[in-house]
Amino acid sequence: MIRPTLLLTTQGRRSGKSRTSALVYGTDGADYLVVASNWGTERLPGWLHNLRAGGPAEVLVGRRRVAVTSREVLPEDTDHTRLWDIVNRVNRDLYRRYAKTLKRPLAVIVLTPTDSRG
Repeated sequence: MIRPTLLLTTQGRRSGKSRTSALVYGTDGADYLVVASNWGTERLPGWLHNLRAGGPAEVLVGRRRVAVTSREVLPEDTDHTRLWDIVNRVNRDLYRRYAKTLKRPLAVIVLTPTDSRG
């Protein structure tokens, strides 16, 4: 099974430069779901810091490039279990394995398209 992958481009919160990360994703309606796992390390991924800073972000899925807004869904949030199941299904439960060894919670990041540019 091939894991679906998107390219998330954010603006560096300090540098102002575009930063692109390849991430496995799931979908929930029109929303894209990614996890701030950083390969199971305790350190948060840079792209999450950039999203939190509120700079522009976009995703490229196939040939479709769209601007997105983001929101974090943490384990204590009501949507987390449902969204967690979706992202683990597409990534063969890898995030569940990471969560067992990490001290920090793994947030599901919901990326909501704001426009369509291609």
